[in-house]
Formats: sequence, C-alpha cells, structure tokens
Amino acid sequence: MTGTPRRPEGRPGPRPEAPAEARPEAFAHVSGDAGPQAGPEARRGPRPGLRPETRGTPPETSAPPPPGRQGPGHGPGPEPFPPSAVRKGPAGPRPRHIAHLRLHGTLDDGRYAAALALLGDITPHVQAFPPDAVQLDLTSALRYFGKDPYALLQMARMRLMAMYGIASSAGLAGNRMLAAMAAASEPRQTTQIPRDQDAMDRWLRPRPLTALPGVGQATAAALGRYGLHTVGQVADLPPATLQRILGAGPARLLAERARGRDPRPVTPQAPAAQLAADLRYERDCLDPGRHHQGVLGLAEQLGRRLRAERQVTGGLTLTVRYADRSSTTRTRALPEPTDHSPDLAAAALGILASLGLQRARVRSLALRADRLAPREAAHRQLSMDPAADRARALEAAADRARHRFGPTAVLPATLAGPEPPGAGSAGSGPVESVRGRQSADAAPGGTGSRRRGVPTASPAAKADGDDGEETREAAEDFAL
Repeated sequence: MTGTPRRPEGRPGPRPEAPAEARPEAFAHVSGDAGPQAGPEARRGPRPGLRPETRGTPPETSAPPPPGRQGPGHGPGPEPFPPSAVRKGPAGPRPRHIAHLRLHGTLDDGRYAAALALLGDITPHVQAFPPDAVQLDLTSALRYFGKDPYALLQMARMRLMAMYGIASSAGLAGNRMLAAMAAASEPRQTTQIPRDQDAMDRWLRPRPLTALPGVGQATAAALGRYGLHTVGQVADLPPATLQRILGAGPARLLAERARGRDPRPVTPQAPAAQLAADLRYERDCLDPGRHHQGVLGLAEQLGRRLRAERQVTGGLTLTVRYADRSSTTRTRALPEPTDHSPDLAAAALGILASLGLQRARVRSLALRADRLAPREAAHRQLSMDPAADRARALEAAADRARHRFGPTAVLPATLAGPEPPGAGSAGSGPVESVRGRQSADAAPGGTGSRRRGVPTASPAAKADGDDGEETREAAEDFAL
C-alpha cells in the first residue's frame, strides 16, 4: 500500500516548533583544521538552528542584555554606547611650556657656554640667542622633575645665580613670542602669561606695537599714520586693510603675532660663529658724541679681528643697555659680506641713528658680527672709484703697523686722543672688550695722539727709528 501512513488515534503528534528567541541556544564547535579525517558534522558545518562558536571562546551566559540594547523585547529602540565603551581617537598635542631667559651682567663666551650647559642639564630643548638670551622648552622635563613649569623655571634661575652669579629675567608662556615679551616686561623677575585665551588677550592687547618681536620703528610709524598704536588695534583690523598697508607677507605674519600665535618650536642648536665687541661705561653716559665715538670704536675692533682671522660678516647687531637695566637690540644686514672697517662703521652708525636716542642714559654698548664666512668664499663688487682701492690699501698698511706696535698705533682721527677708549681712568672712561669664538684680542699697546686731525703713530713707534718712520708714512697715507 502506497502513500503516507496514517497516525494512530490517541498518539500525540510532533510538538510545534518554538520561536527562535524562546529556544535555548545550542553551540557547535567549529575548528579551522577540519579536514578529511574529521567527522561528517565538522565537514558539513553546524546544523540549522545551531550557532557556531570559535574554539577557545566560552559560551555566552543567558544573562539578560543590558538595558537599551536593540532587539526583540528589549526596549523601544537603540541607545548610544556608554562613554567608556567608545574608543577615543589619538590624544591631541600636549600644551607647550616655553621659557625665555635674559641674562644680565657682563658675559663672555666662557660664562655664556657654561650657562647653556647648566640649562641643558634641565631640558635638552635649549636654543641659544647670543650674547645674552636663551629659550627653553620645559614640556618634556616636567614629569622628570615632578614640578610645575613655574617652579622648574625658578629652579633654573636659582642655579644660574648660585653657580655662576648670573642674574636673569624670565618669561613663561605657551609659545616663543609670548615668552620673549614676558621676559622683557619685568626686569629681573619671572612673568608668566596665562594659557587662557581671555587672560592672554587682556595681557597682550594693550601692549604697544614695538613690544612685538620684529616690529621696528619703521613698521610702527607706518601703522601709526593710520591710528594703529596697540597690539589689540592690529588684531581687530581686517586682513585686507593690513595687507594694503604692509604687503601680503608681513601683514599675515603681524596678524598672527598680534593674536598671540607663534608655532615655531624651540630648536636645539649650537650658537652660530660670531664676533662681538663690548664697551661698558664706568658711569652712565648721556653724551651723543661719546655714543657715536663708542660705536665707531667697536666697529674698528671688529674690522681688525675679521681681517686678522680672514673672515667676513654679513650682518651687524647693536645692543644698547640703559641705566634702568632695559636694552634695545637692532640688527642690520650688509649689502655684501665685508671686513672693511668703513663699511662696518657706516652700518653700525646707521643702526645707532635709527634708535633716535635723546639724552638716553647709556650704560653699555655691544656690537656683534653675525653670519661669518671665510674671506675666500666671499665676493666683492668691483668699483670704478680709485678711492675704494686706495682705502683698502691704506687699511692693510695700518693693520701691519698695529700688528707691530699695538692696536692703538694707528687710529681714526675720531678715536685718536690723549685718552683713547680702553685706556681710561677708573670712574670716568669706558672699558672695552672684544670676544669671539676663536681667541682674545691682542694686548693693548701705547696711546695715540691727535695731529692735524689725522691718526699718528704711538710714542713707542716713534722711539723705534726707521720702524716709526714707516708707521708715520702709513699714517700720512691714511690721511690722504
């Protein structure tokens, strides 16, 4: 008999299949190494209705799902993951803590190098700004010393004073520009600029434009003609208006600085090769004529050093320190690298004239030759004027006389006199010094004298017979 057999009466039929969510979950172990030797269950995979489980993973318990989880019978809808379950992205950059130190007192190359070495023991991020400034990035040293930025900076200042007797002014801020401005605002103090934007604006916006690094008298005068005198006024100015006044590049840079932004990092590097000459007055000097004479003497010293070491310089930096311990620094690039003293003197006196000092109580002057290069690698513009070649020939003759009879054997008429700079008596005259990376200057010789407005030979040279005659001939040529 064919067909489907009938179920006997009274025997229960198959139980109805329960919904999937109401059935207990069964697990079938699945291994990745199921091959021909494995059983039929492993080769065919799990049976319908069984959930596969990876080997080594324990089966889930039948605990109810957390509230808010989407699924049948678990609430109205999905809810966001708790904050602890959301994977956060990479952390942003750490806030920077930049310190700017201005070192006071008379610093030679040895003391400055010792100060750099001491600060390098606190943080490896030290950038030198000769002759008397240095910047530190304290960010990486905070965790090592377990101090906050202000306490770490105070520790550095205390070490400088205790070990080398170097007093300092310090500024602490979030970038290099603000740190330098803070250090210049309070002499011999530590000034910290808050990181809060509103507090920083309250400190920065009332400042004069010349307080911003890189804004000189010419830029301040150009903006002053439009009624712009403070940092806040420039920050509120539309960019297009500022570009019409200064140009595209300088306007963008000034707008960023006026808003307190400076992304430049502190770059550890050795100080660049340089030569510097200092003049320190025993008493504060108010005479513009003596300021002029002092700068001229410093330019002459640098010229002699450059020619002796066969080097040329591409720029000069003049630093004027006043009686209230403040200072002004200006830098000027030369048209071409040179070691010619008249060219150096013209550039240095131009910087001094641009400062517009009137009855200023000057305590010291410092002139620095930057961007040194070998003389053989420099190029000089040829001149059709025979006076230029004659001046260089006379300069070479004067150098030979100084080498034999001392640095004061031949001097320009402005510097010649009964008491030349460097030989003054205590309490009145200036004290000069020349420092550089290679060696100290030659020992001072005799004094010069003024004769008919031209430089003359020293008494030591005159007492030497024919050698004095040679020096007098060089002096007469110098007058021509």
